[in-house]
Amino acid sequence: MPAAGVENNAALYTTWDEEWRGRSEYRTETGVMTLSSKASQRLLEDYRSQREAARSPDGANGTRTISHNSMRQDDGMMLGQHTEDVLEAAEAAIEQGVYDEAISVLTNAIDDGDETPVLFHLRGCAWLKSQEPERALEDLNTCLRLEPWFPEAYVERGHCYQALHDFPNAVKEFIKATKIMPDPEANLYFELGDCSAATQDNESAAKFFASAVKIAPDYALAHWRLADVKAALGDAEGAAESYAMVCQMDPQVNKRYLNIAQEDYEAGKFEEALRTLQAVEKISPQDFRVFWQRANCRMELEDPDWEGALADLSRCIEIDPVREIEAYIRRGRCLMRLEKFEAARSDAEHYLKLLESQEDAAGSDAAFEGRLLRAHLYMLEVRAAGPTAALNPTLDFLKSIKRAVMDYDYVVNTYNPPVAKVRKMYPEAHYCIARLIPHAPEFPESLELAAEATERFQKAWSEGVHEPLRHCSELVVAEKRLKDIRQEEAAANCEEEAKEADALGPNSLRSMCAVELTKKGKYGGKSLPGHFHLRIAEMLSKEIIPEGGAPVTQADWQRCARHVTLAWKNGAQMDKTVGFSTHCVYMGRRKLDADGAVIAQDVGALPLTSLCVDAIAGNEELFPSTLPWMTTLRETAGGGGGKKKK
Repeated sequence: MPAAGVENNAALYTTWDEEWRGRSEYRTETGVMTLSSKASQRLLEDYRSQREAARSPDGANGTRTISHNSMRQDDGMMLGQHTEDVLEAAEAAIEQGVYDEAISVLTNAIDDGDETPVLFHLRGCAWLKSQEPERALEDLNTCLRLEPWFPEAYVERGHCYQALHDFPNAVKEFIKATKIMPDPEANLYFELGDCSAATQDNESAAKFFASAVKIAPDYALAHWRLADVKAALGDAEGAAESYAMVCQMDPQVNKRYLNIAQEDYEAGKFEEALRTLQAVEKISPQDFRVFWQRANCRMELEDPDWEGALADLSRCIEIDPVREIEAYIRRGRCLMRLEKFEAARSDAEHYLKLLESQEDAAGSDAAFEGRLLRAHLYMLEVRAAGPTAALNPTLDFLKSIKRAVMDYDYVVNTYNPPVAKVRKMYPEAHYCIARLIPHAPEFPESLELAAEATERFQKAWSEGVHEPLRHCSELVVAEKRLKDIRQEEAAANCEEEAKEADALGPNSLRSMCAVELTKKGKYGGKSLPGHFHLRIAEMLSKEIIPEGGAPVTQADWQRCARHVTLAWKNGAQMDKTVGFSTHCVYMGRRKLDADGAVIAQDVGALPLTSLCVDAIAGNEELFPSTLPWMTTLRETAGGGGGKKKK
């Protein structure tokens, strides 16, 4: 039967247990039969009977004797004992999951001439466990030719057809087993019910599941499957009774399946998790966790199911309004995506109020979501005003931008969440994402991140976010880093490309913002990452001075020296900037007279920083002039003894 038949039956595979759900494709409830199980013990007794019959000269009691050709003398041991040893070794290997070893042991015995049916049966089991059902069928067919009254072989042959999705033949094999087994176990009827449901024969499936429950009343999974097929048959009342029996028989079953769904969610298997949770809802319709997990899965789908997630989150709040306050903010996200903005704002505000009253929640990873949603709603108001609104902004327009920026800034400065998380939740939050990107650990070496941050700052500017960008250190850092990386890559190719890259550079807001940033001094403090301080020092050194602009002042050089020191203190990589950093320290620490000339200092009274500058400038071997800024340093600072140039 084609696999498509499985997918269109609503009653099938809604409650897979761990083995069936991909851990072992072809089984449902039971593992491999071991010597301790009733069936295996009976088989072992049969083999012993065969061994005794082989030892007797006439095959006493009518037991089928092993032929002379299949007997072998080995240190006084007859073949019956050898078969038993092979059986035990093979079963032990299968129990330990070493299927190739089991196959090897059994194949050696069969190749030596042992045609005992159980060897073919057991090798078929091993092939099946190795996910080779076709080869398993060959051995099981041989087993049944040698011994037609071998019920376990019919069962395993049914499992082979299950693995091949040939469910009609699987049903036939399982039925044959029930007819020759003295006491069929509940598990066999369970298998029959599953395969019948797969062939769309829900009436037969219901009878088989009912038989399983009759034999084993505490068989929770059989109650569950029975409820599914009853629901498919339109017996809502009977289905409800059977669903209720599941947790009565096994109070922990819903917890186990919730754990399975959570594992799938964490592995990114959202569709599988949803299918499991749909089933758990039927047996635990009042369980908060079912709806909470399902809402999260629906929001993570490639094409998010916002309507379904909204319904699940509303159900969470209905069941327990205070259990997970994140339910409000996530419901707000769903409402926002469904363009129900007033309701979304209401949930965001309610969430923030709850957050203030719960100290533990205020420090959680998800605490920033409330402000992020509220900021996003304000920006939606800004975008609704149209692309030309920023040219002639109204008071309401400016208020919305200000409120959004305040929340975005609070998220960045207080929580500094992972940029990937914010990017996924609110890809349109350009200002917030652009500010977060330079704080990412991988930013200093990433051209893509520098380009993304620069582009998002441009988009934020086009949306009307102007004033905040005039003193945004992340903007300066992102654009400066983008320019540096492009120059480095171009220089690695040829000098002409480097000049061209330097001339073009990125589209820049930096020149517009730099004067405001340095004038107000709003470029951050000691807590900034080290590479931020380096970029700000480079900017303060007027590397980006517009044509006709003012030269660098002594106050600017002092700021440069301070930022270089903070860059070193905060872990910035200084090996490529030693010339620039030393130059900044020298220029910031030098003493000038009223005319701007450098005041020479007594060599014996030089401070430590001046001694370090002299040591670096005077050591051509360790600090060659090929390093950036080293030539400028030596021309400016000279080579020692306090004899500095102006």
